[in-house]
Amino acid sequence: DLHDDRDGVADRRIFQTCMLFSRELPGDARELLLAIEMETEDGEVSFEVMLGVPLEVGEFKA
Repeated sequence: DLHDDRDGVADRRIFQTCMLFSRELPGDARELLLAIEMETEDGEVSFEVMLGVPLEVGEFKA
């Protein structure tokens, strides 16, 4: 459910399907691929792909 304002009522819905892939890299590292399919209630479909590397606790700042 997506909320475009703070009234607590869902303004629209997006259905997501995702898959996470991982591969080993030289030097004891990993690379991640996240593939996401998103579909609206109207049937519009879009895809997103994200690449990254996992972070250790000491490498992340919020």
